[in-house]
Amino acid sequence: MKPVHILFRIITALAISLAGCGLPRPQTDPSLDKAAWQAARAIRSMNQEIQTSKGTGKVRLESPDGVQTYQIAWAARAPDRVRITFTASGHPVETIAADGSRVTFYQRISPGSCCAKIFGPIPRN
Repeated sequence: MKPVHILFRIITALAISLAGCGLPRPQTDPSLDKAAWQAARAIRSMNQEIQTSKGTGKVRLESPDGVQTYQIAWAARAPDRVRITFTASGHPVETIAADGSRVTFYQRISPGSCCAKIFGPIPRN
C-alpha cells in the first residue's frame, strides 16, 4: 500500500472520530434563560390587542431622476385591510388599498381623473 493511501485513511479515520466533538456549551443560569423567554414573549404580545391604526407622515423618494417628497396618510384594520394615500401639494397622487383579497392602486394623473389597477386575489401562505 502506498504511503499516500495510508495517510488518506488516517486522516479519514481522524475526521470521522472527531466529527462529533465540539466545545462544551458555556454554563448559563436557567433562571436567566426563563426571564429572557418571558421578556421576549411579553414584547411579542405587546401590540396584539391593537385592531386599528391610522397616521400621517412624509415620504422622500430618491432616484437617478431626482428627489420627490410626498405627504402620506394611512389607515389599517387587523388583520388584512389597509389604505395608503400619497399626496403632493394637498392633492392625492396615488392610493393603495387592500382588503384581504385584492390590492388596488388608484393613480391620479390630473385633477379629477383616476386610473385604477386591481390586482387579486392575494396569494395565501
